[in-house]
Amino acid sequence: MLNAARAEFIEKGFRAATMDDIAVRANVSKRSLYSWHADKAALFRACAVEGARDLALAVLDPALDLEVGLTQYATVLLDALSDHYAFGMGSLLMREGRDFPDIPDAVEQGHQYILEPLTTFLDEKGFGESSARLSRLFESLLVSDLQQRMVLGLSPPTKEESEGRIADSVRLFLYGASAWQGAARRAA
Repeated sequence: MLNAARAEFIEKGFRAATMDDIAVRANVSKRSLYSWHADKAALFRACAVEGARDLALAVLDPALDLEVGLTQYATVLLDALSDHYAFGMGSLLMREGRDFPDIPDAVEQGHQYILEPLTTFLDEKGFGESSARLSRLFESLLVSDLQQRMVLGLSPPTKEESEGRIADSVRLFLYGASAWQGAARRAA
């Protein structure tokens, strides 16, 4: 049902997608669809949150070197966000997010699932209460090119482009994290 809804939202946009068409595409009755999701906004929220949960971002082993862990996380995340459904839903957010407050709220709720493994990993690496903020900064470095492609209606990056983005993001983060930790030690 959620895959049918995602496909409908991606193809038609939030505004033009209807519960009737989604029910037909999912091969369920409209009544069944409404029994699971109160309205189109609730269905979209379920698509975004479940989509984020389904990204299968591995729990990062705290024994991993910081660079290796960041690279592993970044590789899985960019691969997942470049997938047809995730990229399509992201593009929808960029096109229609302003018009429908439920869209950004749903994506933000799903975003927590994306950041959780990285935040935990950074916390275990000694970043403490800064881990959540640093997770968002790293993720922003990593996905800004992907988001720009969504805004401009371009296709997802190639594997080579993603690998370059990952290497640059990890390198910049490590440089900044080293300076961050040094400043924290000097202040203490």
